Amino acid sequence: MSDREFSGFDADAVKEAVRQPPLDELYRVAVRRRQRRLSGTALVLVAVLGAVAGGPMIGGQVGGRPGIEEQTSPPWVTQLFVLDGASAVGVRETADCSVEFGYTQNLGVTWSEFRPLPYEQPCRGAAEGRHTADLRYQPLGVRAYLVSVDDRSYLSTDAGRTWQDADSAITAVDAFPPGADPVDCQVGCFGLPEPLAVDSITGGVFRLRGESPSPFRLRNLHKSPDGALWTAYWPGDIDKPSVVARSVDRGATWQPATLPEPFTGDTPPTLLGLAAESSEVAYLLAAPRDGVGRYALIFRTSDGGATWTEVLTDLPASPVVRPFTVGAAGTLLVADADLQDGYVWASDDGGRHFVRGPAVEPGTLGGISGRVWIVDQDGASITSDGTRWQARLALPQ
Repeated sequence: MSDREFSGFDADAVKEAVRQPPLDELYRVAVRRRQRRLSGTALVLVAVLGAVAGGPMIGGQVGGRPGIEEQTSPPWVTQLFVLDGASAVGVRETADCSVEFGYTQNLGVTWSEFRPLPYEQPCRGAAEGRHTADLRYQPLGVRAYLVSVDDRSYLSTDAGRTWQDADSAITAVDAFPPGADPVDCQVGCFGLPEPLAVDSITGGVFRLRGESPSPFRLRNLHKSPDGALWTAYWPGDIDKPSVVARSVDRGATWQPATLPEPFTGDTPPTLLGLAAESSEVAYLLAAPRDGVGRYALIFRTSDGGATWTEVLTDLPASPVVRPFTVGAAGTLLVADADLQDGYVWASDDGGRHFVRGPAVEPGTLGGISGRVWIVDQDGASITSDGTRWQARLALPQ
C-alpha cells in the first residue's frame, strides 16, 4: 500500500457539499466536551473537523451560557463571517427562514443592531418546525449582504435597513471597476454563485457579464496581493474534475488552468483548497479520491497555472476542507483542529515543511486571502502568520 493511500477513507464523505454546523450546535457540543473532559471521558468532536468539501467556513455560539436543557431560544449568532483582522458579520437564522445580520468593525467590542430580511413569500417547510427551503447567504462586505431563498435573491447594501431584488440591483460589467473590491467568498462560496465585487464608497455591487470559465458553481474566489483573481469550481460530483481559472484584468477574461495530471485521471483527487501568492504563483491542496494517505497533496504553479509541480509535503492529510491561504511574508497557512485543540499549520518553504502553531480552543475553521481563524463558543482567534494569534474577535452577548 502506498503511503498516499488509506483504505478507511470514505469517498462519500466528500461527495456532498454541506455547511458546517451552526453555532448553537457547536455550543452544545462544546458544553458536552468540557463536561466529559472533566469526567475523563473522550469526546468525538465532529464540529472541529470543518466542513466537507463545498461548505463555507463558519461557526461558534454565544449567549448567556445556559445549560443545554435551559436553552430554548435560538442563539444570538448562528453563523460568523470574518472579513478582515477586525471586522466580521454575524448572522442569526431560525427554523422559519428568518435571517438577521449584524456587524462589528472593532473586534467585537461593539456590534451593530441585527436587522432582518423581510420575506414576501412563506418559508417552504417551516410549518414542520424545520424549513426545507434552499436558504443561502453571503456577506459581500461589512454592510452588503446577499441572500437567496429557493429561486429568489435579495441584496442589501445598507446593513439590512433596506432590501432589493438582487438580480435587478447588481450591475453587470465587462470587468470589475477599479474602485470595486472582489468578494473573497471564504472557503466554499456557499452563498456566492458567481464572482461579485463591491464598491465600498458607493455600495454598488457588480457581476461579470462575460462567459464563466466553468458551468459549475463557484467554489473559491481569491485575490492575490498583486491583484490577480483566482477561482475554483467544483462540480458537486466526485467523478468529475474541478476547474481552476485566473484573471489578470479584473475578470474581463479568464485563463483556465491546466490542472496537474492526477486531476485529469479516472479518479481525480478532491480539490480542498486554493491559495494564490501572485498572478503566477498559486497552490492547490487536495485529497485523493481513493484515500487521503499519510500526507496531504499540494501542487504549485509558477507560470499562472500552465504547469504544476507536486510539493512533497509533511502536512498531515485530511478529507475535509481546511482553510488554506498565503499569509504574511508568503507563509502558507492551513487552519486545523483535533479533539483537544485548534491550531494552524504554517510553512515558510513553499509547503514542504509545516510547523504547528500555538493552540486555542477547538472550533469551526475559516479563512480568506491572507488570514485564517478558529471560532469557538466565545469568539474567533485570527492569525495571518501562523506563529501567533494576532487578534481575538468577541461574539455579541
